[in-house]
Amino acid sequence: MKNTQTYQIINGVLEINNSEIKIKYKKFKYGLEIFKFFAGVAFISSFIKKIENYKNLHKTYELVLFWFFGLASCILIYFFIRSIFKKVWTNTIELNDLIKIEIGYDLEKEIEIDEDSKIEITLLKNNGREKKIELKKENGQLENFLSEIKQRNTRIKIEHP
Repeated sequence: MKNTQTYQIINGVLEINNSEIKIKYKKFKYGLEIFKFFAGVAFISSFIKKIENYKNLHKTYELVLFWFFGLASCILIYFFIRSIFKKVWTNTIELNDLIKIEIGYDLEKEIEIDEDSKIEITLLKNNGREKKIELKKENGQLENFLSEIKQRNTRIKIEHP
């Protein structure tokens, strides 16, 4: 029986056991997500108020501002729908559900390693959803992480840029 391995990510800790990956975020991560959601709702509601008053917009500045709010609202709606259907919201992922890991930087071109460096890793599940994590770049942590995943699920494809 294999024991649990722990890896440092930018905003928490990632644990791998025999059957799953658990991500434990720091508390501020959830507060930031809630803030983004309510800021997006406020932005869209202000655009809806401008739609109700569209006939009274006469100045060029007001029309440009109206279309800016419209475009920004469409982008926010797109990201909201994408996050509902594409992003993995749970912090526990079964290893057998993973089909591919995409790494966000080239291992051969690694020259400088500082304490605040990060490696963006995307875990892709068999149902099309994905989970992005930012692993800290320290002491060969990436290589250990990938070997642990590969030991527990040999079907996973690992892609570098």
